[in-house]
Amino acid sequence: MELQELQLINYYRNPVGHPHPDIANDRENNLCYLRINCAGRCIIPGYFYRSQPGGRNDYYLMYLYGGTLSLTVGEAPHTEHQLLEPGHLFVFPPHISFIYSNAGDEPIRYLWAHATGYGVASLLSDCAIPVGAPRYVGFPSDAEEKFRALFKVFLQHDACFDVAAAARFMDICAMFGSTLNISPASQEADDPDDVNPQTVPHDHIRRIYTSISYLHENLSKPMSVSFLAAMEHLCVSRYRTLFHKATGMSPTEYITKLRMHRAAELLIQTNLQVFDIALSVGYEDPQYFSRVFRRTWGVSPAVYGKRRKDPHGKSESSQIIPPFRDNFSKTS
Repeated sequence: MELQELQLINYYRNPVGHPHPDIANDRENNLCYLRINCAGRCIIPGYFYRSQPGGRNDYYLMYLYGGTLSLTVGEAPHTEHQLLEPGHLFVFPPHISFIYSNAGDEPIRYLWAHATGYGVASLLSDCAIPVGAPRYVGFPSDAEEKFRALFKVFLQHDACFDVAAAARFMDICAMFGSTLNISPASQEADDPDDVNPQTVPHDHIRRIYTSISYLHENLSKPMSVSFLAAMEHLCVSRYRTLFHKATGMSPTEYITKLRMHRAAELLIQTNLQVFDIALSVGYEDPQYFSRVFRRTWGVSPAVYGKRRKDPHGKSESSQIIPPFRDNFSKTS
């Protein structure tokens, strides 16, 4: 074993020097929503073996990014044997025996975290992360960064520790859940549209994320479908197809609805003149802007602006503006 490769980086809820040390920080607490017991990184070349009869009291999330791990979960005669390859995520449930060991020649490399609380199961479910079954999540570019953010919380260990640690753990789960929402078919198929319907519109939004993000941030600038398609390195017809699958609208319809929604918000929330609002959402001709606005909301911008406050000073936005719901906002 080359000692310079060996890394056992562990961070515990009860840090070094705590008056009541618990070397494993193996706690079960179902009175709180989410509590992070410990986290860390493991890099071990050569022989590696760990046995946990009876399992732990908390949930154990393991992300393997190097080496091959032989895994046995449960007790005889109900044991299950798994072989984890790099890019696999595995969540051990509480109170279930497990054994794992190095099954190859490469060093074992994994990131891990332990969590307890009555909200852990629902959090994992909401993120589509299975418990007790391996799932391939690949190699998210920000995985190490997000785990490091969790480690930093353990090192700081200030008054906000529980809230901050839970937030970092949820961020990690969301990252893996986002990856899991991309079906294997969509990752491997020659036709990017050949995907599980449950992954739509998520996969298509990822294909055109740059241009949709540009739309939301640059409404005052001129827009053309050809410009947006070029931004994604797609032909116009292909871009239109993907855009409709992602949002349920054509690019032009989406841009118009987004601009009208933004204009309505500005009329409610600011004292800007109609001319200025028109420019801010990409219309140089205020008369044309007013026609589009009336067609969308049923009243002119001037009338709409006068109605923005009721006599008691409460906004009428909830009565006038139905919520602008689009697939992008659900997944961004």
